[in-house]
Amino acid sequence: MFFVPIALIIGLDSAFFIYSETQSGMTWTQIRRGHGSRELGFDRASSQYGSSTRVRVPMKWVLGSKEDIQERVMNYRATISTARSRNDRSVQRPGFSLIELLVVMAITGVLTALLVPTLSSIRESANRVISASNQRMIGQALTMYASDHKDRLPRSSVIDLSTPMPGELMAAHFEYSNTGSEENRRYQPDYLAGWDGIGLLYALRYVEGHEVFYCPSHEGQHQVERYSQAWEDGRGTIYTNYHYAGHKNWETGLHRRFANPERMVLLTDGLRRQSDLSHRTGLNVLMGDGSVRWHELPTLLARLPVHDPVGIEIRDHHDLINEVFNLNGVID
Repeated sequence: MFFVPIALIIGLDSAFFIYSETQSGMTWTQIRRGHGSRELGFDRASSQYGSSTRVRVPMKWVLGSKEDIQERVMNYRATISTARSRNDRSVQRPGFSLIELLVVMAITGVLTALLVPTLSSIRESANRVISASNQRMIGQALTMYASDHKDRLPRSSVIDLSTPMPGELMAAHFEYSNTGSEENRRYQPDYLAGWDGIGLLYALRYVEGHEVFYCPSHEGQHQVERYSQAWEDGRGTIYTNYHYAGHKNWETGLHRRFANPERMVLLTDGLRRQSDLSHRTGLNVLMGDGSVRWHELPTLLARLPVHDPVGIEIRDHHDLINEVFNLNGVID
């Protein structure tokens, strides 16, 4: 009868028990005693009837009736189970169902369809600003050239021909040759090794880089990368993305001067072919006073030839360019 006091005196303050659920009910059995720890924990083991749990409990739990100890173990087990269940719910992250994924994909597709046109419009507006800046720099170079050459603009050999070719006013350089027919020799510039029109601004260093002659919106054949080496070497035929008005009115033969600069068109976006109209729905126009104006012209693209014009198409194309540069009928 002195066992419990003696146990307490020597420090045995905890014990292990087996708690089981069986067909006959709930039972518990003490399996051994331990020393010095007040932690409570479970080691689960399966049984043919249900589940059993090894429970480490404070020694004071033993100092009572079987019913008291059993109640304490059950309450402790319920507390631990609730805590574990709550922790499991916080850790688990359920995945998406197929319907949820389809809904998300559909919403993403709709938003993309709405945003792409807006982003394209923003990019096009930015490219127009860059293109206008390029034209403005070309305008300053033309003004300096005219100041140095008695108010004359750079010569364009293609409108000095017996049959003017205003559609080729986008060219900055032609392959120079002294051979061939007289007309071919007239077609080739006779000075500065083939530089022509606004290409003379580059040859004479009124502009420093050839990149200024190209629009970032251009998607046609005449990309800046295609002609980079040709600009450096001064060889071959080089097209720009801008259409020069020329040094004279090819219909009347009168030289173009800065007498009325605010009404004088010096340069526009390309008008040679449909693929040369960089902005599709309109064009930037460089005026003689150095200003650059945007003109919305949704029908202009359809009036330009798709391929090299033949027959009456040549005449129609020349008339359109004449309207833009000499009559101002298109952009007024």
